Amino acid sequence: MSERTTLIAFLATLAAIVTLVIFGALVALQGKNTEALGIGAAVTGLIGVIGTFRPRAPVTSSSGSEDGALHDGDTVQLEKGE
Repeated sequence: MSERTTLIAFLATLAAIVTLVIFGALVALQGKNTEALGIGAAVTGLIGVIGTFRPRAPVTSSSGSEDGALHDGDTVQLEKGE
């Protein structure tokens, strides 16, 4: 998957989590605790899925500055991810 599709998948998963949390809260307010628990389980699963999104290419400084921070004019080299 490209970076764009990964971002779209991440945002869609995040939107699903927010939607389910709101829906679960509304169901719980109606006194349907069993249904709210099931929705909570779905949210827990989605939180596990969202944890799988990782950056592919860490940015490292190639300027050789002593403090390790990037400064104006510094260049960066992207390392190929796993």
